[in-house]
Amino acid sequence: MPLLDLGELRCEPNPMQNILNITFLNKSTANQGLLTITDVAGKSVSQQNILLSAGGNKLTVDALGNIPSEVYIVSLIVNDHVFSSKLLKT
Repeated sequence: MPLLDLGELRCEPNPMQNILNITFLNKSTANQGLLTITDVAGKSVSQQNILLSAGGNKLTVDALGNIPSEVYIVSLIVNDHVFSSKLLKT
């Protein structure tokens, strides 16, 4: 697996079924972020405040088994910057 670039948001596995692992390389000092998962219509299905450390971060979201199978957008907002990735739920 290739290394993460600064600011890259990686979602695995993709496609996913129930549990999603998110990795993010934070180039700044420790700070807060907002993680949001939305469907293609823009409806939020998951949202949580997270604390990011400087450097590599790994988050696990495991309450996604009950959402419909479709394409979602995973977004992380850190210091007014938005990082996003597409996700397929099967």
